[in-house]
Amino acid sequence: MFITENNRSRHLIVVMILLVFCFMLYGGSLQNGFMIDDYSMILDLASMDHAQALLTPTRINDFLGFDSEFAFRPVSKMILLGFFHFFGDNPFYYHLVNVFLFSIYCFLVYILLRRLTGSSSLSLYGCLLFCVHPINTIPVNYLSGHSIIFGILGILSLISFLRYIETQSKTALGLSMFGYALSLLIHESMLILPVYMVLILIFIKKYRWRAILRVLFPYFLIGLMYVTFRLTCTLLRHNQVLYQMSSHVLNPLTYLGTLTELVLWYVGKLFVPDNIVFIWAIDSIPFAAAIKNIFILGVLLICFVLLIGRRRNLNSFALTWFLIGFIPLTVSCLICPVMGFFIAPHWFFLSSLGFFILGANALVWIGRVTNRKIAGVIFLGMMAVLFLKTQGYHPIWKDQKTYCRYWVDLSPKNPFPNLWLSAAYIEEGDYENARHFCARAMTGEFMDWSVYSNLGFIALQTENLSLAKSYFAKSLEINPRAALVYNNLGTVHLRENDLQKAEEYFEKSSQMDPYLLEPRWNLADIAKRSGHRDKAMRFYEENLRIDPWDQASLYFLIEYDLENDLAKAEQLGRRLLRSRRNIK
Repeated sequence: MFITENNRSRHLIVVMILLVFCFMLYGGSLQNGFMIDDYSMILDLASMDHAQALLTPTRINDFLGFDSEFAFRPVSKMILLGFFHFFGDNPFYYHLVNVFLFSIYCFLVYILLRRLTGSSSLSLYGCLLFCVHPINTIPVNYLSGHSIIFGILGILSLISFLRYIETQSKTALGLSMFGYALSLLIHESMLILPVYMVLILIFIKKYRWRAILRVLFPYFLIGLMYVTFRLTCTLLRHNQVLYQMSSHVLNPLTYLGTLTELVLWYVGKLFVPDNIVFIWAIDSIPFAAAIKNIFILGVLLICFVLLIGRRRNLNSFALTWFLIGFIPLTVSCLICPVMGFFIAPHWFFLSSLGFFILGANALVWIGRVTNRKIAGVIFLGMMAVLFLKTQGYHPIWKDQKTYCRYWVDLSPKNPFPNLWLSAAYIEEGDYENARHFCARAMTGEFMDWSVYSNLGFIALQTENLSLAKSYFAKSLEINPRAALVYNNLGTVHLRENDLQKAEEYFEKSSQMDPYLLEPRWNLADIAKRSGHRDKAMRFYEENLRIDPWDQASLYFLIEYDLENDLAKAEQLGRRLLRSRRNIK
């Protein structure tokens, strides 16, 4: 049953309640800073020329080489660039917008559940349980993840799709398809959105398969076009991904058992929301443990099939909705085996609604078979416990060092927090602790190139040039496309006054990543040492085409133009003063 008449006053009340409740619940996140991917995906992105930034595949320099061209998210970048235009490098406003967007998402959850179930009490229960659960502290605090925005687009697409099914409105169909296409350009996991539509048509509308294929053909066509575009245009080295897959093939039973271990971890955090972390990573588990997990999985699947076969009710619909969310996980563990097996709770921002529908339906059932007051007391008790749990997570997200210390205590062998923590200590100049966490981040896999890069940088900063060269060489053996490592290796030779070798490495670095500024700074330095100031000027001008606010380039060009073109020097000086980088 679907709701065809919306009560505007009731919806307005729900919106206001959610807005106030979300800011009470997540207001503790407003004082938190940037961390993890925020530096490369917000601050570094904003420094690039905007047209280039939108068309360039996402650069994730912290860990991956081939993955730097694996993520193509131009709409996400457009949103981040817009935020940076208005908010600059002040994280407070990013967090403020994130909390506001989350309250909007929760309201859309309420609308979607009303349309799917026709029950206002179930919709409110499900919406509030979703809102208050600590699992959502990750998408709220993780600024550059944009789970909330692609979630909003996904739900809007589903709501418009339901409207189209009810009224055959072409406008509703167009809005739904447009929302789906936009969500794909924010995050590739939204490729499975039509699967949720299949579920709605089967369980709610009782469509036959032929009718389902006819209705959803435009969505499948959009998905096919997206995949084709990704494989042919943006995933420039997809053959390298396939190579990585083939070189890390596991025993199928071990793969399935390890995957089940990740799923059980996530499900456990939904029921008992303690020790939730941004990414949970594990090694492939022993064969005996894999067999045990497969047995558990088999029992659960049999129960699921029996449940679906006996009765297609709301519970079976919600459970299937929840399970659909694990499809991207099974794929990611195949296409990114160099990172090991890992799971991130914010991937399930949309699919977790199935879990909360089950919980809300259980509360409605309790109220029906006993008393509504009893169900209300149980609900308020759950809300109070979850509220306090959620509040406790915000201080942990204070900054990268604080969060990674918490994370590494829970998952000491996880390379992600160890590597990020080493980066935080390098930033502070605490090289002893940085070396310690670099050692803990070693996995014997592809990600070690970043560890050796950090160790080489530490050696470079402490003037141990021979050790720095050794570490950088090991890093390049693992990842021959690491542009920043080539630049740092060139810096070693520059300090040894081997200008010819240094220049070769800087040029190699610039070839590997044309948007990296550092190698052109260094090439300009070599040109100045050689007395070629005009050549140095060209390197700085090229940097300004990438980053119009690059301080080093602006300073040099202002100095150069003071001797040659006072009007241009004044223009560049005004640009320097207009920059958002707190230059004194």
